[in-house]
Amino acid sequence: MKMEYRKLGEIRAIDEAEGIVEAYLTAWDTVDSYKTSFQRGCFKRTFEERGHKIRLIWNHERLAGKVLECYEDDYGPFVKVKFNLDTQAGKESFAHVRDKDVDSFSFGFNVVDDAIINKIRTFTEIKVMECGPVIFEANGAAKITDARAEDFEQTVKDNEISGRGWKLIYALESTIDDIYWNYDNNSEAVMGKIDMAISDFHGAYIAWLAEYYAQFGTRSATYKQLTRTGNIIQEALKNAENIETITRETSLTDTDIDRLKDGKLLNHGARSKLPELPENIREAHQAQRRNTVENLCSEIREIGFNEAEKQRFAALLGLTKETQKGNVSVADIDDWFKALHNSIK
Repeated sequence: MKMEYRKLGEIRAIDEAEGIVEAYLTAWDTVDSYKTSFQRGCFKRTFEERGHKIRLIWNHERLAGKVLECYEDDYGPFVKVKFNLDTQAGKESFAHVRDKDVDSFSFGFNVVDDAIINKIRTFTEIKVMECGPVIFEANGAAKITDARAEDFEQTVKDNEISGRGWKLIYALESTIDDIYWNYDNNSEAVMGKIDMAISDFHGAYIAWLAEYYAQFGTRSATYKQLTRTGNIIQEALKNAENIETITRETSLTDTDIDRLKDGKLLNHGARSKLPELPENIREAHQAQRRNTVENLCSEIREIGFNEAEKQRFAALLGLTKETQKGNVSVADIDDWFKALHNSIK
């Protein structure tokens, strides 16, 4: 879902000592410049079910604190937020609000349900993702809130890179929230989809870290570690004569090829296509899988499983209340993990 933004909120009260601000995100029975309106009740579910997950974001870009309280009243959707004055973003954004440089709140949301009423797009249920003070109304263009360099284009780039890390974290949290929202009655589907989301997040976050630390020069040890030569699969692809030929002459999809380019193993359903690949890539894929298994076993051998990992493994292996695998029932899962740990040791 594409997030939408509105700059409609009104700041009502400020506690200078605690960094607390009270505001309304909008008012009922009003039509904004987008020709849209928010019906009373459309914030109710999101406030009740995920109010603690709504982020306080400065200018739609930087995490600035947290939401303490949120509810609907006769006027509109009310929020009470606390700026984190121990962070640069929190201190900076609160100072602008306190000194009335900024006097309105914005919020970002996903649409759950809407309708056209009297030619006005009316939201009947939304999911609020963030709120906070803004300088300009949000749009698709990049916004500059604090120029730190004389080169404008470089400042734009630096600000974008710096803000992307928390956006990835926020996107992961939002994705997990959406999974629970849509699959709350199917725990096996929830665990499987969350596992996939975390795997995708890991790759994206590591790539961001490499770009982030590159700003500080190649002398950074972290940068050198993150940008080291690719894994076995990536090395094999570098030495391939023509990736375009492989794409054209095999049944591998673009998604399959992209996974290999990222150094990832093919998904289970695509493993049957491995014989179509050149021998060196097949061998690299098998070696990468072997390394993955060996690393996992080494980790389990030394540390074992915590409770969260037991739940993930049980879901991935199909050990649920409805199914059995290898004569292992839910009641035996703890013993099964102990036996597996001992076997690996």
